[in-house]
Amino acid sequence: MSNVLISLINYADSSSIGGGSWRTTLPRTNVQDPRVSKVARSATANTSDTKLSAPMGGKSVRLVAVYGHNLTAGATWTVLNGTTVIATGNAWPDGVVNALYPGLIFCWLSSAETVSGSIVLEIDDSSNPAGYIDLGRLWIGGDGFQPGAGRNFKYGDRLDWEDPATVTESAGGAEYFSSLAKPRRIERLTMADLNDAEALTVSQATGRGIARQVFYCRDPAAAGDTLLHHTFLARQRALSALETIALGLNSSALELREVNA
Repeated sequence: MSNVLISLINYADSSSIGGGSWRTTLPRTNVQDPRVSKVARSATANTSDTKLSAPMGGKSVRLVAVYGHNLTAGATWTVLNGTTVIATGNAWPDGVVNALYPGLIFCWLSSAETVSGSIVLEIDDSSNPAGYIDLGRLWIGGDGFQPGAGRNFKYGDRLDWEDPATVTESAGGAEYFSSLAKPRRIERLTMADLNDAEALTVSQATGRGIARQVFYCRDPAAAGDTLLHHTFLARQRALSALETIALGLNSSALELREVNA
């Protein structure tokens, strides 16, 4: 198991997104919108249309992800640093569409940051029956938080599901449910034994407030549905305190709420 990763800055938001061919009503720049539901839609499903590029200007990148898509079980992706292929994979890790999740393309680029002139994402889903692909939120992660060896979160972390549906009961006892919003995940974990530098990073991230999005991955070394289950776009649900538990050792409890709409 690898240590938890929380990516704090999304370089895609400040980049000039290009590449491929995308519909004017659902342009490629929609991948920069914090709403997962505001998708970019390609003109066709041809591979020449289903590309995105994001100039990085020498920034250091650790991961590329897309949260929310309509890709089929056979779809594949390729990530390039300029013209150099650095990662390839399947849109669905197990090759099976799992409707429980909103669709996640997750690529762990490196155990260390990689200096990039431009990140290019190529999607191959030419047989998609819709005749196009939809992509939600693009995340190109740079500055982030991953504790060092022996300083991962404490055992006892919790992943909860929160259902925003409301229940109305009729006089006869029949129940009616509103189901416009999808259930979302809530991750609760305590980072313990952080050194002072790691504690400062966590505290500064907390100080950014509950509106700022982060990209959360419990275990970057996981695979298949385990990876999907514990990796998602999120925001802080509550601001937490930083506690000094011993000289040079610190602790902080985090609560992250999935962003899936």
